[in-house]
Amino acid sequence: MLNDKRTQDGDASLQTRSVTEILNETFVVYTKNLWRFVWIMAIVQLPMSILGLIPDSGVAVFFVLLSVRHFATMCAYSATVYAVGQQYVTGTIGLRACYSRVWLRVVSVLALTAVMAASAGLGLYLMVLVVPVFAAIVFMAYVSTGVQAVIVEGMRPLEAVRRSIDLVRGSWWRVFGSLTVIFLAAMGLGLLVFSPFFFAALGAGDGNAASATLEYAGTLVVGVAVSPVVFIAVTLLYYDLRIRKEDFNMATLASEMRLART
Repeated sequence: MLNDKRTQDGDASLQTRSVTEILNETFVVYTKNLWRFVWIMAIVQLPMSILGLIPDSGVAVFFVLLSVRHFATMCAYSATVYAVGQQYVTGTIGLRACYSRVWLRVVSVLALTAVMAASAGLGLYLMVLVVPVFAAIVFMAYVSTGVQAVIVEGMRPLEAVRRSIDLVRGSWWRVFGSLTVIFLAAMGLGLLVFSPFFFAALGAGDGNAASATLEYAGTLVVGVAVSPVVFIAVTLLYYDLRIRKEDFNMATLASEMRLART
């Protein structure tokens, strides 16, 4: 098992955790399966990087490409959620199984993508109207585990949103604080990963093709290598919420994901 601390039902992997423990466990899971998580992201990020080279052709094309990239990221996020569950239940991660699960839930993932995009748009709209942005932040924290509800529990989009709200209710400040720490840690890791490309681009000169290529490659590597950290951590936060609120254990996880325990 990944951790020696045990829950009351004897499972060594599923347990309540502080945000520090969530981050520690995130890096244990991530480093143990580094290349599998990298490939999960690369499967969608590499094609999206090619789409990003399409010249600017107007507002319509921009929003179409933005929507496609957002949906692709959500698919990678969903696949990572399944991969984390696989790791806990079986001790291994199968890329085909991860994306097969996403394909089974693709309509729900697509609809949830639209919900998340609308939420982000609402946040920007509130900012323009000088309405307290905290209202949008509150909502985003409440729906932060919607993807997990779709992939793990097989819920439909609106059910997943309601499920996430129910899980976060009563723990909003802890969830918000945990998400803040997770994203700050990911930003720090992202800067660390990007810095070699940044300094290499400076050495190549300003505004030339080599410099632009290095910066573009750095952005791609950050997306592939750092995004799984956020996705894993939020999935562990989802587990934590369920453990605190209900009888959630390894048997439940295995049953919901239709995986045989090893």
